[in-house]
Amino acid sequence: MYFLLLIILLAVFFKSPAKGILLTIITQPTISLFKIGGRGYSLDLVIAIAALIYLLINYRRYLIKRNPCPFFIGLGLSFASYIISGVYNGQSSLILVLLTNCYDYILAICLWYLYTPSKSNNKFLFNSLLIYGAILSIYGIQEAITAQNPFIQYMYNSGLVGVLQSDDYVRFGLYRAQSLTIWVSSFGTVCCFALVFILLSAFIGIIKFNIKLYIIAVLLIASVFITGSRTMIAMTVIALCATLPYFYKKPRYIILFVVMIFIFIINNPEYVNNVLDSFLNPEDAGGSSVQMRQYQLAAALSYYYNSPIFGNGIDFITVVENQSSDILGAESIIFKTLVDRGTIGMVTLAFLYVNVIYVLIKRKFYFLCFVPLAFAFGKVTSLLPGQTEVYGIFWTIMLLKLFEVQKEDMSEKRKNVPLASSKIDGR
Repeated sequence: MYFLLLIILLAVFFKSPAKGILLTIITQPTISLFKIGGRGYSLDLVIAIAALIYLLINYRRYLIKRNPCPFFIGLGLSFASYIISGVYNGQSSLILVLLTNCYDYILAICLWYLYTPSKSNNKFLFNSLLIYGAILSIYGIQEAITAQNPFIQYMYNSGLVGVLQSDDYVRFGLYRAQSLTIWVSSFGTVCCFALVFILLSAFIGIIKFNIKLYIIAVLLIASVFITGSRTMIAMTVIALCATLPYFYKKPRYIILFVVMIFIFIINNPEYVNNVLDSFLNPEDAGGSSVQMRQYQLAAALSYYYNSPIFGNGIDFITVVENQSSDILGAESIIFKTLVDRGTIGMVTLAFLYVNVIYVLIKRKFYFLCFVPLAFAFGKVTSLLPGQTEVYGIFWTIMLLKLFEVQKEDMSEKRKNVPLASSKIDGR
């Protein structure tokens, strides 16, 4: 299966690097599970290396342009903190360790330079996203109903997935679905950002609202809820704030949205009460709690104090989890960063997100800031296993490029509109 998928991805990439990188990023929550011999050499890592080599070989075409990646400084400093921590702690095979842990940084840079919005690229992008989103959602819904996930069971038996959910993993009356991803929060994350990406693209006219789009949107919203994760629900609400300007300009969407919510509440009062109660009384809802995260923070700090400046080394958190049950799960990027990269890691991680927000504000795409903010919220409150700190930047890059092209097109249309001639009545 690994080599079949790799051949497909490489074939798409070599035919069109832009489409290859887009397909890799869209399907990453699933293809990243496929590794050679159960090790860290996943499919998306191979594509990241291929894309980097291609970019360097064709640097005159891509890099010598007046369109540098605006997130390069943030990405570069955060990536440098991994190198510094690895060198300081004398980690062997540092290059391989960096590649298997930081290849998302390569994918982000390659995405910026290789993907240019065009009719062909955008058609491929949205077709891939809609198909993948539909497959994830439908598979996840059947999992929530039947409590069966043959795909994850196969991956577990093959040694590619280390954790298998129990049959009683239920919240809000439904089995918590993870679909074709490594965990429920990973499933919820991709559905959240796919939903916001599709809605924003439709609102600015990149794609058209049609019945297919409405169905996918409903499936993605349902998928966020069937993860049974409060963090996923809150993260989706934050990300959807990016669509507020368009709801405001088109009141019919607000009316439709309110009617849909009202109908759902009327028909599912018990479910809605359970969801609301889980936010009001999180300690009684099961799953992660404030107390659990306090234990995790205390455990993380105990290792952080061993090497507060540079951390204990790349992915040292996995060693820690085997030694201390208090930090098992490490359900925040803060815990992982404190242990692995120390103060320098925390500072560069914060700067990375500040860099992203600053670029969006500088380019006057203010409401797009909710996209990286939502992802940062998700990473802080729930680690989102399988998705690094760069994952949210993928969606930000694609949206930024689409919005900038749309902005340029609108400017050109305004320039080409003839001014109304004024008649002077001389009588």
